[in-house]
Amino acid sequence: MIAARSNLKKAATGLRNLSSFKDTDVVVVSFARTPIGKMGGALASKTAPQLGSIAITEAINRAGINKDLIEEVILGNVVSAGVGQAPARQAVLGAGMKLDTVCTTINKVCASGMKSLMFSALHISGGYRQAMLAGGMESMSNIPYYLMQFTIAPSDAVPRAAKHAGVSMSDIEYHEINEAFSVVALANAKLMNLDLNRVNVHGGAVALGHPIGCSGARIVGSLYSVLKAKDATIGAASICNGGGGASAIVIERLN
Repeated sequence: MIAARSNLKKAATGLRNLSSFKDTDVVVVSFARTPIGKMGGALASKTAPQLGSIAITEAINRAGINKDLIEEVILGNVVSAGVGQAPARQAVLGAGMKLDTVCTTINKVCASGMKSLMFSALHISGGYRQAMLAGGMESMSNIPYYLMQFTIAPSDAVPRAAKHAGVSMSDIEYHEINEAFSVVALANAKLMNLDLNRVNVHGGAVALGHPIGCSGARIVGSLYSVLKAKDATIGAASICNGGGGASAIVIERLN
């Protein structure tokens, strides 16, 4: 996904009430992902950076901006063994971006893709960057299998994110809670007293898959899709990560 300062006119074209935004407000102007295939399926021949390159190319196309405007890229990738050094840079170069594009790969386990968006928003709102690309990538068919446990930390992270966003829990119309396991969404929905009809409306990771370096970014994109389909405004995405932590983000849909 591509995030930009609201005064970057080429990236923000068409936003409602653009004049009401501060120069340092951050908007997400596009989102793209590859399909999530089954283990050993049609995408198994692609490395994580190759999958990242495909998503980057389409995100830029959907944004309708010159890719040279993107000053920095932050991508999550969790199991980098065998991928080669600098996975984010591999993905960026594979997408035909400039050789001098600043690239960073981050690893916050399942929350990596979401954390990349958070870091990008901080860089932009702080005035350090004008436009950035954030996301995550993982080829689950090409990594060792291992079991991760983590389950109820989102129930603590979401209220904190709501407080930072200046909204109440009741203001949040829809939730995306990543399903590392089936019980994760159910347990956290119960702890936060959420309406299950407003959680993972279009299906979660049990149905779609959980490419761990990508999932944090994927659920933010899925959340926007739900808000758009339901003509809703405020949503929260949350994801637990290995070691007992979690990340959560509150977004507002703009017409």
